[in-house]
Amino acid sequence: MSKKLKRCVVCGRRYRPDPRTARTQKACPRRSCRAECVRRKNASWLKRHPLYGKSRRLKIRAWAKAYPDYWRFYRAAHLEYRIREMRRMSTKRREARRVAKQTAISRRLDGVVEYLLWREAVAKQTAMAPGPRAGDTKEDENRSRKQRQLGKNPRASRRRLPKELPP
Repeated sequence: MSKKLKRCVVCGRRYRPDPRTARTQKACPRRSCRAECVRRKNASWLKRHPLYGKSRRLKIRAWAKAYPDYWRFYRAAHLEYRIREMRRMSTKRREARRVAKQTAISRRLDGVVEYLLWREAVAKQTAMAPGPRAGDTKEDENRSRKQRQLGKNPRASRRRLPKELPP
């Protein structure tokens, strides 16, 4: 057993290394430190081998083209794999539906809120006296006035409050 204490490269605490791996162990036995050490090591390796993922994907695609029926035969020969995969996909689809429903509900609520805000804005506008709209010319104002008098303008069909309330 090694009696020499080492310092953890992640947390900085001193620890007694595992005697089987004392020469190479860099992190203390705490799970979080070990995981961080592995994460750093993987990031370092990927930095030194930037094309690994791309070349790996190309090799896998080439293999899949060379053996297009592999998975069909594998599933036929391994019933337990087929059952396990069916259950996994069923759970995955169920989870996806649950998320989709939540999204739809939140969208519906957003739509309801937008509608209520729009309705409030429209209600405030209808309470105002109808007048010329922004950008209207004199001709547009005269046409609107004539249409209101003839009853053809939908703006004229608004209920107007009486000027004086009955006693």
